[in-house]
Amino acid sequence: MPIYEELFYLGTGRYIDFMRSSKLICAEISGQTQEIVAGNDELVREFGKGFDTTNRTLEWGFSNVADGLSEISSAIEDLRADFNYNIGLVIEQMQIQNKLITEVIEKLDTIHKTLETPLLTQAREFYRIGAERLQRGLLDKALEAFLKAEEKNDADFFTEFQLGKLYLYGIDEDDNVIDLQKAKKHLRLAIRYGKGELKVLHDFNRWAGEACFHAAIACYVQVNEPEIKENPAEVKRLLEEARNFAKESCEIYPQISEAYYHYAKFSALLGDSENTVSNLEKAVTMDRRYCIKAEIDKDFDAVRTKVIELYEKLRKDSEIKAKELLGQAKKHLSNIYVYSEDGKQVKAEAEKLIQNAEILIEKNTYFSNLDEIPYLNRAIEISSSYYEKGLWINCIPYKTLILKNFEPVIFSSDGKFLVCRSYDRSLSNLIQIWDTNDGRLLKTLEGNVLKNKFSIDRHPITFSPDGKFLAIGGEGRSNDKDLIEIWDIIDNRLIRTLEGKETNSPISLALSPDGKFLVTAGFSYYGKYDLIQIFDVNDSSWRNTPYKIERFLRDNIKGWIDNRYMIENWPIALSPDGKLLAIGGESSGNLIEIWDINNGRLWSSEGNVSDNFLIAFSPDSKLLVTSGINHSGTHDLIQIWDANNGRLIRTLVEIGDSSLKDKVSITFSSDGKFLAIGGKEILEDKEEIKIWYIIDGTLITTLLPNKEEFFDCRVVVAFSLDGRLLANTIERFSHLNKIKIWKKNT
Repeated sequence: MPIYEELFYLGTGRYIDFMRSSKLICAEISGQTQEIVAGNDELVREFGKGFDTTNRTLEWGFSNVADGLSEISSAIEDLRADFNYNIGLVIEQMQIQNKLITEVIEKLDTIHKTLETPLLTQAREFYRIGAERLQRGLLDKALEAFLKAEEKNDADFFTEFQLGKLYLYGIDEDDNVIDLQKAKKHLRLAIRYGKGELKVLHDFNRWAGEACFHAAIACYVQVNEPEIKENPAEVKRLLEEARNFAKESCEIYPQISEAYYHYAKFSALLGDSENTVSNLEKAVTMDRRYCIKAEIDKDFDAVRTKVIELYEKLRKDSEIKAKELLGQAKKHLSNIYVYSEDGKQVKAEAEKLIQNAEILIEKNTYFSNLDEIPYLNRAIEISSSYYEKGLWINCIPYKTLILKNFEPVIFSSDGKFLVCRSYDRSLSNLIQIWDTNDGRLLKTLEGNVLKNKFSIDRHPITFSPDGKFLAIGGEGRSNDKDLIEIWDIIDNRLIRTLEGKETNSPISLALSPDGKFLVTAGFSYYGKYDLIQIFDVNDSSWRNTPYKIERFLRDNIKGWIDNRYMIENWPIALSPDGKLLAIGGESSGNLIEIWDINNGRLWSSEGNVSDNFLIAFSPDSKLLVTSGINHSGTHDLIQIWDANNGRLIRTLVEIGDSSLKDKVSITFSSDGKFLAIGGKEILEDKEEIKIWYIIDGTLITTLLPNKEEFFDCRVVVAFSLDGRLLANTIERFSHLNKIKIWKKNT
């Protein structure tokens, strides 16, 4: 039979006796806590067979948690409320096994050039011997090796860190190396050196914060030592010291929930109910089981009333949140219009989820209120997803405008205006601004940058984020130079003309979110090399492109000189936050490059497409979409990437009749949930718009914007920024052109 005991607390036996004892905690859960925090059903769900519903007792095998530690989850912050002092060394052994510490040490050795110094090299070798022995459970031999490492290098964080933890937790069936005074000494040194490492390795806060946490424990567990427990002044001093270390741990590395729990624990012992409640609440927010842990921890007895008041507050807050979500879930459910068999299934699933949540709401404990939230969130997710899809599946034509020879559509920021680029036979550049509500032409801007009226792809246009300015790229009529015009569309005024460096007219154009700089992609004169230029809008000058980007372009991108195909083989896109630049071009298989504008290349990937290459960022700058025809020409390939690390999130492939060729534009909706692509269907050669739902990767609808047989048409699409409208253009080049506006069916 195991010997049941409680958590270590002020007034129990010596720390060394606690560490030798059984590691199974047994305690009774009070009726008050069951009423407020968690009833029998919730405790069974949380702790399984560990909770006895008849006797209302909980057996919490903290040490057994160590057996379930995976190679990934082996840190204190991952254990949350399962952490206990007697598994402190097990965690360290797992971290060594998983090479978590080794990777950090290698980084530091490179920074400090450790291996260039013979003495430091010897210290590192003794450290590795100690780590290997610790992993094998040879505590006394590990201690000897770490002490030799300290002799060679007395200013190494990890050496002091391992010594401190060995002296604090180092006990098993064969060895006992616990020495609390030495533990505190070495952990203090580890904290000191850890703060120094923070200056050279920004993510070192994890280790520095953990050192502070263990130092707090080293101070606290001394309070039951015979020579100290009879001295109230010394007990108070140690508790205050422990609390300061716990506080520092929270500040350096807030992810350690145990640091907040101990901050609350020490504050309770010092009679500080305010800090007890605030820090216990933070711990509970990270792991609700701290409610139960504090229930069976006698160190909280002095402020137990305040703790119960905290539990009441948590229950009330969770009840309010749960009822708000319940109302939202029912509202979303009522919005479902069943137009397919899928709709019936979605509605039935949402209704079942809401019913499960309502059962939990009736119990009204803190745990039950939290348990119902996933049900309601899922009900809201599937209902809103189905509803959102339905708005575009059943979208309706709203307006149709007839124009001649115009550029792709761009919406104003409020979605009320459409800006088109039209040019007449006298080669004058015209910008037309149309009212989307009544189809009126509001304004016409006439400029100088268009030279060839049929080279539509050569003349990009973009809005400033606030919708007040337009940037238009092209060749000047008089000097053949690369020009970009900046227009104030409110005052119908050309405010600035930017002139590029040694390039033909720009192929692609992107304006930064703050409107302060422009990025252009183009070719040098005579096609010698590819060039990206960054313009400072305020002083009308160009900035030198970062050398790494320009060198990559010259070495890898081989764009086509034929004007009609330039934009299709070398697109660029600037992320909405202005930090990332995406470049697509022809190398060995279309290459995708993502660059941090200021710090260089982030990642690259060989694309799987051979033609008709398009790229675009999501509105939140987190995703990049690429699209093109696969190498065999059989189907369209659309891929969604994580813009920051190059991880391929999803591939959208439509084979046969559903595939598009000759895609002209690709665009996200303002909320980033929908993707619209305009082009021609591969088999029947007819214009189509495909709308994808990015959340689950489904093709939700295909629109046929043009039922007439036009020769050599192309489709350009754009969403309004308010997400209500989708516009497409049907361009016939030498004939009448259409702007068709589609509206959500709300």
